[in-house]
This record gives sequence, structure tokens and C-alpha cells, in this order.
Amino acid sequence: MKHLYFLSIFSLFILVSCNSKSSKDSEKQQNEVEKTKQTKKSHKIAPDHKRLYKTYADINNLEKFNEESEFQYNIEVKFEKDNSKDFSGTIQSKTDFSDIKLKLDSGKSFFYKNGEFYGNPKNDLRINPFEIINMTSLPFAMQNLNYEAEKKIIVEDNDKKYNVLSLGYEDLKPSPIQIKSVTSSATTNLLQSAKLETKSSTILENGVFEINFDRYITVNKIPIALNLNLFSNEKKIATITVSRISYPKAGSIDFSIPNSYKVIQSQNQIN
Repeated sequence: MKHLYFLSIFSLFILVSCNSKSSKDSEKQQNEVEKTKQTKKSHKIAPDHKRLYKTYADINNLEKFNEESEFQYNIEVKFEKDNSKDFSGTIQSKTDFSDIKLKLDSGKSFFYKNGEFYGNPKNDLRINPFEIINMTSLPFAMQNLNYEAEKKIIVEDNDKKYNVLSLGYEDLKPSPIQIKSVTSSATTNLLQSAKLETKSSTILENGVFEINFDRYITVNKIPIALNLNLFSNEKKIATITVSRISYPKAGSIDFSIPNSYKVIQSQNQIN
């Protein structure tokens, strides 16, 4: 009788253990399946994005650009309707974009340092150097912006083919300027246009606008567009002209911010 009792208890123990193990295995398998689904979903478009971004990096010689320490060029901005908003000057930056300086021909200067925009509180005119860099040096600025590729399509226009890459920001920390999509030539792979959304711009009104890049020139084996046309609601709003591009030696540019200057806007500040 005792043998029968112990045998029953032992059998019950084995049954419970098996059920428990089976339940854990089933739960583990379910978690693995779910994890695999999520991985597949998150990497579904990664190969295209990776290849296309590598293409941008290669064609814009990003490796050579990152070997430089500093770069600068002259800019001239002309608005279609309000000439009082026109300005010109020199934009200077470290190639890691940690320090950016905009010195206007009028004598006013503006600074961007590690995500903070500095200016003289007494100045009514406010121009964020970070915005200028984002527009005029977009292929290089893209390496420091958070985004996820959503889809890539190929479009044709007058027998020319273009790659259009749509970008998303789900679960990413927002920033005042976000790239919605970039269009590159399927032949040269140079960026032809980009759609951006600004929520806290000091140059343009809040909203979505498009930049068309034109007339690339290569300096130090690094291409950059000399003409940029800005559009909003399919209407041209401004033209940016870039000239005198150079790559000074490290430490040549003074990025020190005057003590009287204050933080005007943070990079991740959304108005």
C-alpha cells in the first residue's frame, strides 16, 4: 500500500513538473517568436536604408569629411518677398557639428554649441547656425540626426530616375528640424532635394518646406551644393548661395562665445 502511495505521489510530481516545464517552454517559444517578429519588423527596411546611406556617405566622401577638423563657407540668403530678411555672412563649423558659428557681414554673430543656440539678447534678428548647417550641408548633418527609414521608392521624371527615402521618428526624441524625406539621383546618388519640417525655426515659418540642391562643386574631394532653392507649398520662398568653401586646420576658428550672450533655444526645444 505504501509503495502504491509513493508511486502515486511520484507520478503526480512528474506530471506537474512536465506541465510546468511544458508551460515554460511554450512561454519561452512564444517570447522567441514575438521577439523574432519584432526583429524582422524592425529590420525589414534596414538593409535598404543601410545601403542607401552608405551610398550617400561614399558619394559625399563622408570619410574624408570626418578626417577634417573644421570647415567654413560664405552664404547669402535672399527671400522672394521680404528683402528685409535677407542676410549674408560666413558659416563656420567643426566637422562633428559640436560648435557652429555664423558671423554676418553686418557684424552680428550667432553660435551653436552642443545643442544650445546662443545669441546677443539685444539683437532682434535671430539666425540659428544649426539650421543653416542642416540645409546647406545636409548629407553631412544627417549623420548626427536621429531618424528611421520607413520606405524607399524609385521615381521617374523626364527619363531620369530618383531614389526617394522616407524617414520617420517614431519612439525617437523630436528635434526642431526633422527630415521627412530625401531624394537622390539614381545616377550620381547626390542629393537633389529634401523635405524638412520645422517646429521652431528662426529663419522660416513653422511648417514643411522643401530644399532643391543645384550645381555641386567638389573641394578637397568633398562635394557640396552651391545653390539651394527653398519652397513652401510649392512656392519659392528663398534662395541660399554658398561660396568660398574651405577646410581650415584644427584650432584656426575661434568658437568662444562672448559672456554677454545667452541661450536662445535648445536643440530639442519644441515651441
